[in-house]
Amino acid sequence: MWTKLTVVVTPPGGAQSATRAGHTLSILKKQSGKWVLARDANMLVPMPNK
Repeated sequence: MWTKLTVVVTPPGGAQSATRAGHTLSILKKQSGKWVLARDANMLVPMPNK
């Protein structure tokens, strides 16, 4: 699975949010009749705050 993703992390206490965006790659394989996660990678990079 190849996906484009944006994640915004907001720390508790009112600290400034951080945004990361980019692609993710998840590879599944069938094991005992069920799909399981075999490999997972994300290529998210910091985005400038607006």
